Amino acid sequence: PGVCNYVKISPDTVPNEGKLLDLRPGTTDVDEIALALSANRTASNIFFDGHLGHNIDTTLTSETMDAYYEIMPTEYLLSLGKLRSHRSAYLVFSSFRQLEPLAFALKTNSTISVITLLECKIGSTGAETLASILEVNKTISSIDLMGNDIGPKGAEHLASALKKNKTVFNIDFNDNDIGSEGAVHLASALKKNKTVCDINLSSNDIGPEGAEHLASALKVNKTISTINLSHNIIGSRGAEKLASTLMMNQTVSHINLNNNEIGPVGMAHLSSALKLNNSISVIDLGRNDLGSEGAEKLASALMINRTVSEIGLSDTIGPDHEGMEYLAAALKVNETIYSIDLSDNDVGPEGIDKLASALKLNKTISTIELRNNNIGDEGVIKLASSLKVNASISTIGLADNNIRDLGALELAGVLELNDTISSMDLDDNMITDKGVLELATALQTNNTINSIGLTKYKGFGEDGMEALSSMLLENQTITTVALSYQDRHFFGDSIDKSLTKNRSRLSSTVISFLASVVV
Repeated sequence: PGVCNYVKISPDTVPNEGKLLDLRPGTTDVDEIALALSANRTASNIFFDGHLGHNIDTTLTSETMDAYYEIMPTEYLLSLGKLRSHRSAYLVFSSFRQLEPLAFALKTNSTISVITLLECKIGSTGAETLASILEVNKTISSIDLMGNDIGPKGAEHLASALKKNKTVFNIDFNDNDIGSEGAVHLASALKKNKTVCDINLSSNDIGPEGAEHLASALKVNKTISTINLSHNIIGSRGAEKLASTLMMNQTVSHINLNNNEIGPVGMAHLSSALKLNNSISVIDLGRNDLGSEGAEKLASALMINRTVSEIGLSDTIGPDHEGMEYLAAALKVNETIYSIDLSDNDVGPEGIDKLASALKLNKTISTIELRNNNIGDEGVIKLASSLKVNASISTIGLADNNIRDLGALELAGVLELNDTISSMDLDDNMITDKGVLELATALQTNNTINSIGLTKYKGFGEDGMEALSSMLLENQTITTVALSYQDRHFFGDSIDKSLTKNRSRLSSTVISFLASVVV
């Protein structure tokens, strides 16, 4: 009881030769795990996965191991039978509701520092048990409780423990339906706790009231540096309360407010805070319906602020070009932002024209995401003129922008002149073999691009693949090319031949091209 399935991987073999066993319900009970943990003196991580367990299949073989190693870092993998002498534990549960059998073990264990309970649905009862562990345990520093339905009552139990605990510095409450009531309890804990520095409260429906109490806590808390409040519908009132706190708080450096219905009114309050705050370096304001009015308020802050270096504005300042015009004016003078996400704003060619004028002057932005902005060839022409002279951008995302062969020709011209761009995402556009040929020709002599995305091209055929293959004979820097599944049948006939023929002089990273292809 408590354990339906777990994956057992021998630590005596290398990853690609790992032994994968599927142990059916009843073959191992939770007491054996508890016993091992009680005796263990070296394990530092334990991972309970209630989601992946549902996908366990008795037909899994060593050939499927790569997928598991991509999902979970190697350090989490361990044979249960040798838990006493290894440093981490990875256990997969398809149904795990009770922590009680493990409570004593974790209360006395002196080495476990990381606990992950991913979608195990422990509920408020499990949260109460976990709280009892945290009140006495002296080593646990990080806890991931994503998707456990602990609710406001569970949050209350854990809040009580956090008032006493002195070791946990990272805790993830993502998707636990704690509501405003749970936020009130956690806010009370954060007023007393002096160790938690990273807290994730995303997707908990805390609303304006919950945001208000958390804002009050952050006025006195001196340790929280990262807080995620995305998907919580805090509205303009919640934004106002947080803004009043951020005017005085000097410890929060990362704040995520994505998808909170903040609107231009809430942005006006946050803008006032950003003009005074000198600690926030990363802020996500995406999906908040700021519109052009909110963009104007934000722009006024970015002209003054000297600490924000990364900003997320996805799907929030469009769909017209006015919001981009305000933002572009700020980017002409701002000297601290190096990463900006402007995806899904549908600003069109006119909006991109405004941005392009800013990029000709801006000298700090190195990463810019412009996915799904309806740029088209007209917008690419305007953007290309700035990219030919810009000397700071290294990563640019242009996926899903209705770019056709004329746009590809303009970007090929950029690749011939620009010597700073190392990654360009052109996925999901309308480029045909003709445009791919132009890009491939430019890439033959380009020596800075190491990654390019070319997936989901409806007009991309064998001629385009041959052009890419020929390009790889000359290019010495590309390590990753993303291609669509439907292009897979060309690999053996063209690209694979190029790699095999030139194996002796192509870099090892290029030789691994096939493994890097997105299929």
